[in-house]
Amino acid sequence: MVLNASFGDARPDKYSTSTVAFSPDGAWLFVGGGAIIDVYDATTDPPTWKSSIEQENTNVATLPCQPVALSTKADSGEVAVDIKPGSCPNPLNVKSKGVVPVAILGTKDFDVRDIDPETILLAGVEPLRWKLADVATPYDDGTMQGDCFDCTKKGPDGFLDLTLKFKNRDIVKAIGPVSDLKHGDCRILELNGKTFGGTTIVGDDVVRIIKKKKKKHSKKLIKKWLFSLLKEIKKEKKGKTFYIEKKTKSVISKAKPKWHRKYKRH
Repeated sequence: MVLNASFGDARPDKYSTSTVAFSPDGAWLFVGGGAIIDVYDATTDPPTWKSSIEQENTNVATLPCQPVALSTKADSGEVAVDIKPGSCPNPLNVKSKGVVPVAILGTKDFDVRDIDPETILLAGVEPLRWKLADVATPYDDGTMQGDCFDCTKKGPDGFLDLTLKFKNRDIVKAIGPVSDLKHGDCRILELNGKTFGGTTIVGDDVVRIIKKKKKKHSKKLIKKWLFSLLKEIKKEKKGKTFYIEKKTKSVISKAKPKWHRKYKRH
C-alpha cells in the first residue's frame, strides 16, 4: 500500500511524501522516506515510533515487508465473542459460585491461534484457564452485540475457537453493585486482548442478569400441612383416636427442633 500523503516529520528526513506499509499482521507501520525507514508500533493510537532503518547508496527506501490492505476483521481488531456457547440468551446468575465459559470464535479470516490468551480480559477480569476447541458459530457474522436475544445456539462451524473460563463472582463484581442489578437486565460485556504479533483485538457479547430469590416456606405453612396430614390419617383410622393423637404429639415434638434449627437464623 503506497500513500502520497504527509506523515509529519519522518525521522530524520523532512520529505512530505512517504511510502507507507504495514506488516502482514498489522502490528507494525513502516514509513519510508529517502534512505531512511521509520518503524512504528501500529497497535497504539497514534502509532509510536520505535526505531529507524538506514539504507546505504540509495535515494529510495525498500520496505522490509509485503504491503497489505487493512480490510480484514483480524486487522481491524474486531472478533466474534460468545458468552456461554450454545445458550441463548446468555444467563449470568449473580449468586453463582461457578465459572462463566466464553469463546472467541475463529472464522475463515481469523485464526484464534494467533491470540495471546494471557492478554485477554473480559470486563477487566482475567481468565482462569483456556483451551482450543470448535464450540460455536458467530452470530450475524460476528458483528458487535446489542440486544439480549442477539445470540445463537448454533454449535461448531468447522473453525477452531479459543475457549476461556472466568470466575462468575469476579464478572458480577466487575459489572457493578449487585443491588443495582435487576432480574432480566441485559448487560454488555466487552472483551479485549492482543495477538502474539501485538495487534489489539476487541469484541463483546450480552448477558441476561438472573437474580431470582428462592421461595421460603414459612414455619406456619409447614405446620399447617403437617396437621392437615395427621387429620387425614385420623379420619382413616376411626376407633384409634387415642393412638393418633398420641402419634401426632410425638411427630410434632420431633419436628419442633428441626424447625428451630432451620429457621433460627431468620
